[in-house]
Amino acid sequence: MAIKSLLTVLIVITLSSVMSANYRPLFNEALVDINVIAGQTAVLPCSALHKGDHKIIWMNPRRILFSNEETIVIDDRRVGVESTKQGDWNLRIKHVQHNDSGEYTCQINTSPVKIKRVRLHVQVPAHILNELSSRDVDVPEGGDVVLTCKATGIPQPNITWFLKPIGAEQNKECPFADLNTEGESLYIQNIKRYQSGHYVCLAYNGVPPATTREMLVKVQYVPIIKLLNSRLGQSLGKETILECSVTSHPRAKISWYKNGVQINHSYKFRQEVYPGKHDTYSLTLQILYINKHDYGDYTCEAENRMGTEHATMVLYEYKEPTSRTKRTTTYIPFTTKSYDDDYYEMIDKFNQEKKTDEYVADGEKYTPQNSYSNNNNKIYAENADKSNYLRNTDYNTANQAVMNIAYIAISVLFSSICH
Repeated sequence: MAIKSLLTVLIVITLSSVMSANYRPLFNEALVDINVIAGQTAVLPCSALHKGDHKIIWMNPRRILFSNEETIVIDDRRVGVESTKQGDWNLRIKHVQHNDSGEYTCQINTSPVKIKRVRLHVQVPAHILNELSSRDVDVPEGGDVVLTCKATGIPQPNITWFLKPIGAEQNKECPFADLNTEGESLYIQNIKRYQSGHYVCLAYNGVPPATTREMLVKVQYVPIIKLLNSRLGQSLGKETILECSVTSHPRAKISWYKNGVQINHSYKFRQEVYPGKHDTYSLTLQILYINKHDYGDYTCEAENRMGTEHATMVLYEYKEPTSRTKRTTTYIPFTTKSYDDDYYEMIDKFNQEKKTDEYVADGEKYTPQNSYSNNNNKIYAENADKSNYLRNTDYNTANQAVMNIAYIAISVLFSSICH
């Protein structure tokens, strides 16, 4: 019996302890860190299961009572307590600011009092202080430049420097060149003209967004002259254009000179200025109705406060080449008619003339019988035969001479063609 009684007492004690443990508030006292970017909403967690009639309160880092259960006891509309059936009693702060940072406590009035600590870290993005940072700089070539970029933020931001050369802003794909320099200040010693550009400081502390500031650095230098031609030829009576391109900072005054005398704008000498890229300007000189006095040396002069530069070119007379004499060839025509044909034609003609001495009367053919006529006919015939012989001889001789001349002419012609 004694043993049974002892066991009964132990069971009752155990059940009582278990039941009391089940109804005792369960409170998570682990330390929590909350990181929130300024301007956002911060939620500070606190949970208590089976709190029963116990009360939960929130206190801020200055140990000022924030809330009693769900009742806010301070005049701050940003603050509120969210409770759930799961036992959450979270503190919500909207639009947090840097001065909201610190350690908050969630307490439950048990005996002893249980406390949960929540540390709120409000992160502030980097911000550049323009009034304490450098502005645009205009510096002579060879001078020293110090650029400053002041920035704040939580945590403290890092500052990196970049450079975008002048003219690259028109190319959207051109990235900034990393100068591999960090810190609030950038030092440039003995600066050169090619170091002109947009210097950018980037401040970032891991809290987006990053912020930048741009400073334009322009280097003053002596003008650089470039002539389109060093020599240019043109004919008398025509016109031409001389061009001089100048790059400088500050902008240079550009002039044309001939024989040491400045050329002014006029009807004959017309001057025009055209802007280019990257501090470049071109001055053209148009010369109308060129005469012999216009030929010679022309000098382009560019001047700014850093110095003066000159460049000279030559305008000379251009003469068009004369046309070459064309070679002509004379062809000698050849006949296919032989001299035998000429001979027989002459005989036929003679016979025709001879027939004219005959006549027809009463149907009969008569020939004159007087001696004078007969003698004449005989002599005429003899002379005709003799004449035909002589003509034949003359024709043959002429034919041979013409053939010889033609042969010589053809030989000379082919000899000239071959050479």
